[in-house]
Amino acid sequence: MHPAVSVIFFTVTSGAGFGMIFLLGLGFPVDASALRVFFVALVGGGLAVAGRPSISAIPSEPGGRSVNGARAGCRVRASPQS
Repeated sequence: MHPAVSVIFFTVTSGAGFGMIFLLGLGFPVDASALRVFFVALVGGGLAVAGRPSISAIPSEPGGRSVNGARAGCRVRASPQS
């Protein structure tokens, strides 16, 4: 399996951000001031959402619709009613 670079970037940045927030929840860094904790939370939150725009960089058709989204929309069918 060969994931796209955008998926790898999103996974790494999101995981790092949520990891930083998790460590804050556990009480790390112990001897930090409130300003330092706020900065770490801000950086962690920023990393947690930083990769999201990279996922949106999927190639699209000239009409602006995502190529993969267009294919996925064709596959959705309602279940047959009896």
